[in-house]
Amino acid sequence: MKTIVSVPALTLVAALALASPSAAQDMADAANLNASAPDMLLRGAAANCLAGSGDLWLAMDAFSSAGWEGGEADDGGLRSYVLDETMAYVNPDAGFCAVENMVLGFDDAIAVASDLVTLQAGGTAEVSQDTDGCLYVASDADPENYIAITTGGNDPMCEEQPDGGVTLTVLDEG
Repeated sequence: MKTIVSVPALTLVAALALASPSAAQDMADAANLNASAPDMLLRGAAANCLAGSGDLWLAMDAFSSAGWEGGEADDGGLRSYVLDETMAYVNPDAGFCAVENMVLGFDDAIAVASDLVTLQAGGTAEVSQDTDGCLYVASDADPENYIAITTGGNDPMCEEQPDGGVTLTVLDEG
């Protein structure tokens, strides 16, 4: 259970129009897995996770079809996909999907997460911090569904690190 702590210093909050009834189709359209800009590739990968949240096998098929390398499961069922500096980690059995980019920072991640939570739920994106100091972004229209932001790598941290990259944990039902 996360405890919400306000983050007044963070003023970067995306306010998008309320989601239409075709929000699911909009999310699928946002899942551009061949974008050339790192932030758009991160956005596309995260949108793919959200669009496939009911069936992550579909999200994994999309990564493979788009030419992302990888897809073999490790002993725990986690599958990794890579394209350029962006990685996706998916475990369909655990309901887990996270995307990572090693050249982007937290400001980029906040912008991507804000865009996606409002595209999915409507409302206004809110950036908050849990009791450990980790950032997450949720729409005020659906605060229980959020995207967590940490550094990239094997030992994620809550505070941005130089050359640490960024990870968006899109789904974590485990």
